[in-house]
Amino acid sequence: MIILSYPSEWPYCSDEDKVIKSQITKLKYEVNRDCIVAVIDGCVKQEKSIWKNKKERIDGIDNDKNGYIDDVNGWNFNTNTNDVFTKQQVHGSQIITCINSVCTINNIKILPLVVLNNKNKGNIRDIINAITYAETQGAQICNLSVGTAVYDDRLQNCIKHSKMLFVVAAGNFGLNLDKKNNFWFPVSFNLENVISVASINKKNELCSFSNYGKKTVDVAAPGEDLKYCFNGKTQILSGTSFSAAYITGIAAVIYIVSDTKLHSYELKKYLLSTIVKSDKINVKSGGFISFKKTLKDLKDKK
Repeated sequence: MIILSYPSEWPYCSDEDKVIKSQITKLKYEVNRDCIVAVIDGCVKQEKSIWKNKKERIDGIDNDKNGYIDDVNGWNFNTNTNDVFTKQQVHGSQIITCINSVCTINNIKILPLVVLNNKNKGNIRDIINAITYAETQGAQICNLSVGTAVYDDRLQNCIKHSKMLFVVAAGNFGLNLDKKNNFWFPVSFNLENVISVASINKKNELCSFSNYGKKTVDVAAPGEDLKYCFNGKTQILSGTSFSAAYITGIAAVIYIVSDTKLHSYELKKYLLSTIVKSDKINVKSGGFISFKKTLKDLKDKK
């Protein structure tokens, strides 16, 4: 049994168990399974929620014979090492902190897969290798708050044939992705196992920086002026990266507490069935996902 707490109006990010909360509501749920969430991004802060490879240990030997030596907590595909941690405030740390603000639960583990360097640059080959690694480790959900304007059929096929649900950021260029020559991948792949996320503000309006599209972007979520606590210091974050991380956390919670084990397309379908409609948001679903409403709908269906 777990008790889930959430802010009634706006999501906040946490520093481990210290969550900035407002008007908290609590609901009780049975946990029916574990969940591994792959985060393909930059280096991350070391937290209790980080996944551990039980078949590997630090000894310079590839104990589990998967081709990656000492990959006890994931892999850095940018440097080809097991170094996935940082003490700096970087994009990867911000992403997992936003995810943890929704679901700091022992049954949900974050698998960090680093593809970005310290300038937040990376390449498609590393993303593909990271997806393959996540699959072999049994991840059910993948947060991809990184993207590219360049089409790559290898990346499309890798995502398309994966069993994971991919939660991806719509991008921060203020573009209508329905228009010709406006692309942002993986969003523009338009795949069944991908849920693409735009950003809204506290007025539940689309953020000016957020990409959107009634044919291409699935849904919206909070992504402006989010409070983020890193090493005791509160920061303010905005961007579709954090909207995607918010939905990733919600998806992980739904996965572990649902009565039946949901496949990627079923999990996506459920999330989209709980949206709050708004004519101010130009996305496929015509609305945004609220943690409060999603959990309440799940409770009502039980």
